[in-house]
Amino acid sequence: MLFLAVTLGFLVENQREHYIEHQRAKSYAANMYQELKKDTLDLHTLIGETRDLCAKLDTFCLLWQTKDKNTSTGMLYYYSNYTTYGAPFSPNNATLEQLKNSGNLRYFSREVSNKISEYDRFLRHLDKELNTAMSEYQKMTQLRLQIFDGLVAADFYTSDPGIRRDSLFSLNPSLVNEDPRLMREFMGWVKWISEVYRDQMRRHFTPLKKQATELIGLLKKEYHLE
Repeated sequence: MLFLAVTLGFLVENQREHYIEHQRAKSYAANMYQELKKDTLDLHTLIGETRDLCAKLDTFCLLWQTKDKNTSTGMLYYYSNYTTYGAPFSPNNATLEQLKNSGNLRYFSREVSNKISEYDRFLRHLDKELNTAMSEYQKMTQLRLQIFDGLVAADFYTSDPGIRRDSLFSLNPSLVNEDPRLMREFMGWVKWISEVYRDQMRRHFTPLKKQATELIGLLKKEYHLE
């Protein structure tokens, strides 16, 4: 009888522990589910913004390379503002970091924990990519300020719908330096950064969005989330 009582107690305790772990996993899953939905929305916006940014950088290079009497310095100032513009991705990963630091990934099934780890790997690769490119962005900023007056350029950076772009294009402010060699060097950097942005979309943003979407579906299925 004593043996049966001990065995029964062990089974009951084991079941209770299993239930508690499942509830913890569901709580983590629900939090991560909401964060991943924000990530996919942010990535969708970022991909669109990056595509638009690349188009503006291409326009800037084209204006300089084919400049004629219709190309004002106002046009160059306007598009030059985008040459040092970047929109890095900041993940909503509080739950992910909590899981990693606490070792509580063990609460999840192997399929779910593997998918979470894979998403984390994509995030770390993106973070490394952005940090590596940071010094290059700084170089571009230095070159740009050797050519374009920073105070003048600030007047061309506006999101006010009341200020029409055409009115800015009609202006002809002076450049700080019109040395064609300096501008050629700057153009090389602008073309390079445009390719970097395209590469980030192709190798990081789009795959990361796909990973987040797949993980959302897996969590929703496993834990019946809405």
